[in-house]
Amino acid sequence: MINKKKKESIYNLSENSKKSNADFKSANQLASAIYAVFKKLLDRSASRNQYQRLNKLIIKILHSDSKDFLGKRKLYQGNVTLLKGFRLNPYTRWDSLIHVQPLIIVSPVDKTLNIHLPVIEAKDVVVPPRASKLVLQFACCEVDADSISVNTHISAKLILPLEQNIVLSKAKRMSMHLPEMEGKILLVTLIIRTYLYDNYGHDQHTPAEFLSNDRKYYAGEILEVFYVKDGYLVTYEENKTEKLRPLNDFIDREDVQWEDE
Repeated sequence: MINKKKKESIYNLSENSKKSNADFKSANQLASAIYAVFKKLLDRSASRNQYQRLNKLIIKILHSDSKDFLGKRKLYQGNVTLLKGFRLNPYTRWDSLIHVQPLIIVSPVDKTLNIHLPVIEAKDVVVPPRASKLVLQFACCEVDADSISVNTHISAKLILPLEQNIVLSKAKRMSMHLPEMEGKILLVTLIIRTYLYDNYGHDQHTPAEFLSNDRKYYAGEILEVFYVKDGYLVTYEENKTEKLRPLNDFIDREDVQWEDE
């Protein structure tokens, strides 16, 4: 015969197991939604391993909040900045290919994502001898943890032709309009691809190019993570929110083209 105290213990364990399963299911759904976007951004790096790494990280974030939310945890209740540095291609860091630091600023007031790139010179890139160009592209994934959906905004491609001797690109800036950023987790992701010249059977005046399949020469990585709540950026480290001042030198616009600084 099971005593009352033991029965209550079994009941509580069962209820907690159900709640943990609910959180696990939510993590799987979020990982699947984000993974589907990453697969489109850099399909050659898509794999079961990438999905599992992402899912494991999301579970870690869900568990970083209070146990009071067991069974109804939301991603934004945990420290979402743990997603920063997640690599689509686990073998190559983005900064092993290009040695510059982009400046990434989110303005909840203007509802914009603003990216500045400095001058990029030949000495700033690491490419194989036959490389013809590097192609950089930014994406901002707006993750809705409540509806478990992802809306993605993609920048124009920034092409760095490598036949130039010194300056591959002038300083650039881009303003991406995100009118639905409120309540969303923003994953700012950089994709880098390398193109090579084909040394076989091409006309020397118009050499053929192809996209490198060498995993050392393509990268995808989450550079920054933001959560926007009530018009503020949530800062998890200090458990407080901070309102950014609007950037007066940017003009709201719908496209996401690059401009010279």
